[in-house]
Parts: sequence; C-alpha cells; structure tokens
Amino acid sequence: MHSEIKKYLEESKQSKKGLTFYINGNTVNGYVVRIIDDHSVEVKNQTSTKVLILLDRLDAIAMS
Repeated sequence: MHSEIKKYLEESKQSKKGLTFYINGNTVNGYVVRIIDDHSVEVKNQTSTKVLILLDRLDAIAMS
C-alpha cells in the first residue's frame, strides 16, 4: 500500500472523515471502519453498513 494512501485511510478511520474512492470509473463514499490488510479496507456509509474495497482496484482517493 502506498504510504500516502495509508495516511488518508488512517485519518478517515481515526476521525470518521469521509473519503471518496474512485474505482474503475465508479465512486464509493464512506469512512474507514477498519484496515483489513495492505490490500483491502472496510468502509461504512449512509446506505451500507459494510463495504469491502480492494485497494488494487483503486484509481484515486479524495478526502471530504
């Protein structure tokens, strides 16, 4: 995992700040509940209690 991406994920997890994940032309919004390993994270948002994101599919990430 790239160190800059890890900073975003850690900050979202600690502060519950929202992130926008850009994945293969789609977007997923939410905050990080847990970092599973270097390849995946669990995210929560208003419509889903659990979203598993595979980081190898990630094109970009933005903090709200």
